[in-house]
Amino acid sequence: MRAAEEEGVRRGCTDMTVSTYTFQAPGFYRKLGFRETGRTPGVPGGHADVSFHKTIGG
Repeated sequence: MRAAEEEGVRRGCTDMTVSTYTFQAPGFYRKLGFRETGRTPGVPGGHADVSFHKTIGG
């Protein structure tokens, strides 16, 4: 993720967005400084698709 952020900054990006399922990696992204911006329920097994955002660069 660090390399992805660095490459984004190198290319002039100011924001990163990612999506993960509740059974996968929400905690991982929170630890990296991403903030949750939304959830879409209805994933089988009672899970949801979780969207995250982080400002990079600048």
